[in-house]
Amino acid sequence: MNIVDSSGWLSYFADEPSAKYFQLPLCDTGSLIVPVITIYEVSKVLLRESGENEALQAVSAMQKGRVIDLTTT
Repeated sequence: MNIVDSSGWLSYFADEPSAKYFQLPLCDTGSLIVPVITIYEVSKVLLRESGENEALQAVSAMQKGRVIDLTTT
């Protein structure tokens, strides 16, 4: 099971030097868990900094993992 926080996703999408640390867990979509709050945070930043198209592409990529909703239980 792999969970990557928002900063990891943003680093990966921006192809920053630290992106190499996130590539393996993010590409293993069968073991990837993506909290819905992470999708929100990443899309918010990308929408503001890169535009709607890039934000939508990122959300699509993130949804390849198992998306987990926020719950109170």
